[in-house]
Amino acid sequence: MGGGYAAGMVGGYAGGMLPMTGGQGMLPQTGMLPMTGQMSNDPQVTVLESPKPACPWACQIDENVPTRGESNEDDALYEIFYTNPLNCCGTIVEIGAGNGFQRSASYFFEQGMNWTAYLTEADPLLHAQLTSNRPRNKGFIRKGAYCKDGPELFFDEESRTFKSQTSGDFTSEKMGDFVVELETPTVPCIRLDRDVVAGLDHVNVFIINVPGDPWAVIRTMDWDVIVDIWVLRMEDGSNVYLDTARAALRLHDYVPAAWDIKLWCDTPSPDDCKENEVWLRKGFNPIHKEYLTMNRHLLRGGGGP
Repeated sequence: MGGGYAAGMVGGYAGGMLPMTGGQGMLPQTGMLPMTGQMSNDPQVTVLESPKPACPWACQIDENVPTRGESNEDDALYEIFYTNPLNCCGTIVEIGAGNGFQRSASYFFEQGMNWTAYLTEADPLLHAQLTSNRPRNKGFIRKGAYCKDGPELFFDEESRTFKSQTSGDFTSEKMGDFVVELETPTVPCIRLDRDVVAGLDHVNVFIINVPGDPWAVIRTMDWDVIVDIWVLRMEDGSNVYLDTARAALRLHDYVPAAWDIKLWCDTPSPDDCKENEVWLRKGFNPIHKEYLTMNRHLLRGGGGP
């Protein structure tokens, strides 16, 4: 499960390029320094270079960081969308980040590609491990569940299940039936719009990996925030509104991917692969706008002009 290493990395540098020294910039895939200064022959010639977006062109991949997605979701996303060109400027949200290490699809993007990660986890025991395992987090790590009613859920440490204060509540977590006592810990109910994406205008990858109802999460979204790629754990169960979640995505101009992300899952049994679905922003193009203004041969793997 996971534990692979993302392909397409040469010597730890984007596209096999060496890091730039002060005042230098290499033309991609040529190894040639750009022409600057005086030319030896008259008339004098000024060579104009195409503009380069700062972050992707300074992109370094730490190839010692493994991918850790439970069903290799991170391998699939990296291979399909973020290798050509490399993208070290991303933002990733992972709802249900677990302990942030094992089975975390955001781990490689944050630790290996220098993305900013916004992570939430409801289980207090996993949340404590999460804050310890991801000390370099540039976004935030937040404890909380997603609930229809709220304002909090009770948590049973023995069964690792939750219980609502109200009947008929549906949540992002696995619900149980246990006796609530004075010392029973509680977990706050949070919202995407208020507690997670507030202040953001764009998210590259949004992962919802919760054991309960993904609709409990999506229903709190601020749809003014642009998301390129959604990865949702969509497992059938009682009181789970999967079709409602899909309808909300369609309503806001997201479309299901034409390919099956489960093809990247290499667990011993196909039954062990998570029922993930990928939804894409309509018209999504992973290539930066700055790259689109450049000649195609400047992209990694591109042909001649």
